[in-house]
Amino acid sequence: MRRHLGVICASIFFLLHGCDYIITGKMIKEVRMLPYPEPAKPTNIDNIVKKYIPIGISRKEAKDILVAEGFNIFEQNKAIDNCADCDTFRVIASYEHIPLFMYVYDYAIVVHVGFRNGRVAILQGLYFRGVFL
Repeated sequence: MRRHLGVICASIFFLLHGCDYIITGKMIKEVRMLPYPEPAKPTNIDNIVKKYIPIGISRKEAKDILVAEGFNIFEQNKAIDNCADCDTFRVIASYEHIPLFMYVYDYAIVVHVGFRNGRVAILQGLYFRGVFL
């Protein structure tokens, strides 16, 4: 009986803590390998984002890649900063890791995608540490 209880407890622990690692994509896993950002000093991850989202692909393709990676997608009717001739909309993708039994994230990844003529023109990515850690 004790052995079964141990197996059950180990399985529950894995399901609650390990599933997050399994369901995220390669980009999120690569970002997680970086040193943990200092509070209020996010890490620029533009180079990592550009490896997974090629410049020039369509808006739908970019959104599909981000959803497959595990991001939540939002659209905003505002041109991305530092891109004067970009379209007047952007895609904002966010991933917040919230540990079990906590109400705040311990880290977050945010990606802004700017478009020109409906194609990806600029990418910006940041890796944040949770506010309360």
